[in-house]
Amino acid sequence: MSELLFSLDVRAMHLVYGGASPHWLTLVMIAITTSGNWWETLALVPFLVERRTRPAGFVLAGTMGVVGLLVTAMKVTVRRLRPAFTLAEIRPLWDAPRTFSFPSGHTTVTFATAMFVSLWLFKSAKSRRAPLGAFAMFAWAAGVGASRVYLGVHYPSDVAVGALLGITIGWGGYRYAARFRQELGA
Repeated sequence: MSELLFSLDVRAMHLVYGGASPHWLTLVMIAITTSGNWWETLALVPFLVERRTRPAGFVLAGTMGVVGLLVTAMKVTVRRLRPAFTLAEIRPLWDAPRTFSFPSGHTTVTFATAMFVSLWLFKSAKSRRAPLGAFAMFAWAAGVGASRVYLGVHYPSDVAVGALLGITIGWGGYRYAARFRQELGA
């Protein structure tokens, strides 16, 4: 990464990092970041309950698996250390992972889930609730991404690339699931 880009990343890191913030806000950010560990799995439940949407649920689960594989491959290829290990003034405000930083896996999987579910909502919903559901999904994903920087465990660029990657993979997963929908006449 060029010096200029790294410098901008570090400046943005300092703007979002919550080291001097109130304790209650740090607790909120911990709750949000923790939701990125498991919440997206709950998005599978509505898909898997109904027989007609079960194939899409399996595709969403596969999409999450693709995210895991791709993020892991990128982390071991890029080998970027986390901010707490490279910037003396940043200390993790919560459990600092020992894995590499780039890209943010939490952010990637939450944005992939948000994209997949949002596209499904817009295609399936027969009411005005689809935009609200999509907004909620993307707000949650953005909150998870922001919490990773706030807590000092990711650089902003880790989160930005994770969001773009997640949106792309979520879109691809949805497009693949849409084929099942057409084949099943759903």
